[in-house]
Amino acid sequence: MKGLVIGQKVSVGALQSAHGFKPYLFRLYVPEKENLVFGVYQGEVFAFTGFNPRKDPPDYQMGAYIPDSLVEKALALAHAKADLQKDVDTIRKYVILDEPQ
Repeated sequence: MKGLVIGQKVSVGALQSAHGFKPYLFRLYVPEKENLVFGVYQGEVFAFTGFNPRKDPPDYQMGAYIPDSLVEKALALAHAKADLQKDVDTIRKYVILDEPQ
């Protein structure tokens, strides 16, 4: 599938952003699949949809062929993460305990 390799400084967390640290990341971008962006940061795969290059323009981009199977896995990860994100309050209820249950 046709996509792009994009490069830009990104915010990766509140603490790092507060101290002015924004790493430069190269990521894969597939506009035809819900504006999917995915890559690896500190050994962990990340994926999300809805990237807007007009709002957050990369300062590097190059065309790339990305295997369809990889794109589909990344899209499934992005959807699963977005779905699980809806349950943040429920998850917190189980991991932030005042006393053992």
